[in-house]
Amino acid sequence: DPLKGKIRNADIKQIAGELPNWQLVANQLGMGYQVIEGIETNRTPAEQGVAFLNRWIFRDETAATYKKLIEVLMSLGEQGAAEHLATLGQQPPMQQPPVGVSVDPLKGKIQGPDIRRIAGELPNWQLVATELGMGYQVIEGIVNNHRAAPTVEFLHQWIGNNGADATYEKLIEVLKSLGERGAAERIERICKQGQKPPPQPQPLPEPLPPPQPQPLPEPLPPPQPQP
Repeated sequence: DPLKGKIRNADIKQIAGELPNWQLVANQLGMGYQVIEGIETNRTPAEQGVAFLNRWIFRDETAATYKKLIEVLMSLGEQGAAEHLATLGQQPPMQQPPVGVSVDPLKGKIQGPDIRRIAGELPNWQLVATELGMGYQVIEGIVNNHRAAPTVEFLHQWIGNNGADATYEKLIEVLKSLGERGAAERIERICKQGQKPPPQPQPLPEPLPPPQPQPLPEPLPPPQPQP
């Protein structure tokens, strides 16, 4: 059933346009007041719906399905929006690039395993967050509530709110605009290292053949009696 699949990035903007009240949907999906308020900060209504969906998909991953969202809309009495979403979810996904066509890894969404390494390269995460459109209240909340690893939390929130638009390339552009060329180059290396295939195991050497038994020497003839 395609409706049990994770919501596709290509459908997010269209789905956001179908949501009559994304805040109510977010509340039904377990998002707290502070998270919803953070999404509303410094965004247009159209951007808020997209940011909410990206945040939910980032949080729930494969559990963020068309079916789950349809169930919530039905429970809220939004039959029309649920039907539109069901139609969209059953459409075939967009074709992927043909095999052999390379895609620039810098244009890809920042991957989870790279987040901590990238956090260690950011000289001033608050300035980067401001350049990426995060409001003062959101930044202040990160500072106050995530003292152990605020830079990691900033990256999680940015990726969660922006989904496929939270790319290595975008972060590198912001760092360069701030004069942080060294940090930009290091993040580019992190991205490209993450794209390398894992090393292939080396084949084991052929086992040596078992030693062949050596033939026993011929026994000496018995001594002849002397005349």
